[in-house]
Amino acid sequence: MTKRMTFSFPDDVAQYLEGIEDRKRSAHVAEAMRARMAFESMRELLAVAGDDTNYDYDPTGAIRRATELKIRLERLAPTAQATVEKEPLQ
Repeated sequence: MTKRMTFSFPDDVAQYLEGIEDRKRSAHVAEAMRARMAFESMRELLAVAGDDTNYDYDPTGAIRRATELKIRLERLAPTAQATVEKEPLQ
């Protein structure tokens, strides 16, 4: 399903979009928005995992940080499991 919308863009972005074939403009904008949405989701996941730094828009960096955080959590998992087994929550 699609929804027709109208937007205003800064001159540099408008000039770039004008250089794209009419039928492909929406796809370009949708792709950019999906990348931004993925970044925002990654930022939320990082925050839930304890990294609440307010990063600038950087999808590649967000993926790298999430991967590094996952690796750190996986390394901590055996220690955390041992602690839970010794001191179960009551």
